[in-house]
Amino acid sequence: MRGVLDANRLADHQASNLRRTMGEMIIDGSEATLRLDGEGRLFIRKHGEVGEAEVKFRWHDNAFGGDCVFNLCEHVARHMMDGTPLENEASDYLAVQAVERACYLSAERRGWADVTACF
Repeated sequence: MRGVLDANRLADHQASNLRRTMGEMIIDGSEATLRLDGEGRLFIRKHGEVGEAEVKFRWHDNAFGGDCVFNLCEHVARHMMDGTPLENEASDYLAVQAVERACYLSAERRGWADVTACF
């Protein structure tokens, strides 16, 4: 699998609140393209189709980043106080760190980097 990450959270993008999503995102997959706009809306377009459909999901735009910081703190506090299960564990983040290391390695080499070698 190949991946390209071209990111700049300070780049200009269209949004009523530039800090809501910190930019726009497009993910091209083997069967569809997923797009996040600056308003936090998600869209999918299956390959070979002309139009895209909005993917509806529930979220609250109460504060920074669509309120992601509040939601995480509330989720962890509930776990610690009530024992509710966590959605993920710290170990789940290791894959994210491996991708990050591969990005830096790729930039350093000015070429491809194998993510599996970065675990």
